Amino acid sequence: MHNRTKLAVGIMLLISMWFGLQAWFTQSAIHVSSALAFNTERYLIAALVMGGICLVTRAKFTRRGILGGFLVGVAYAFTIGFESQALGQGAAGRVTFLGSLFVAIMPFLAYATRSEKLYPAAILGSVIMLMGAWQLLGVQDGAVGGDIYGILRALACAIMLLLVGRHAQEDWRISCFSMFVVIAGISFVGALITGQTQFSVQTEVLLPVLASALVGSVVCMAAMTWAGRYLSGSVMGVIFFLDSPFAVIWGVLLYKEALNPSSFLAYVFIVIGAIFALTAGKLQTPQ
Repeated sequence: MHNRTKLAVGIMLLISMWFGLQAWFTQSAIHVSSALAFNTERYLIAALVMGGICLVTRAKFTRRGILGGFLVGVAYAFTIGFESQALGQGAAGRVTFLGSLFVAIMPFLAYATRSEKLYPAAILGSVIMLMGAWQLLGVQDGAVGGDIYGILRALACAIMLLLVGRHAQEDWRISCFSMFVVIAGISFVGALITGQTQFSVQTEVLLPVLASALVGSVVCMAAMTWAGRYLSGSVMGVIFFLDSPFAVIWGVLLYKEALNPSSFLAYVFIVIGAIFALTAGKLQTPQ
């Protein structure tokens, strides 16, 4: 494994840890504000910061870079939108695990769109994950709306990750800037249409907005785009999936979240299924 590949793996692990923690403090801010208003604020800030980086570094805007950022941005706007709606209605740990079902979907999407081999282990893993999801949905400690949005988040995330891998070779500065502009625009239009216009500058909202914009959006998305150059889709999926167990761990350690035994069993099923699905055919990194 090359040094840059090792660095990419380490960076993706830190990103997953951050996203697991971010789910909790984002949830608190969304309860004070609203999901789409919160997303509009953080991605507007992210777009301004990334635009400044593009100007300072004299990044060259190309049609391919803008198009790649636009496509990923549309998919990610739906991913983060569904996730925020889910966090507004359900517990962060439960939401992130339902959102992790993208792992069960990706092998079939990769087979259909990129002609990647569909391994029996991937099919078995997907089935086990769906069994875990069914078990989790049967535990009545979450809102139905939050569960639905969590599943929709999984669908959008699977598409987003495929697009990230496809456009990873473009200039990350241009791609990220285009992506943030698209997400902010879609979130703002969605906020106007749904009446979620509770924009706020209160400390309990502003601090999570700044943290998720600067670290979760600018730093993490730029790093994930760079890492996509050195990691295969399977490896990216494995590490990206880890934000779900990290979210549960952060919830127990920092937020004193009670872990229901039935929910824990469902989490175990989902993790086992994810391991089967994501390690099918061995984990290999691009040379």
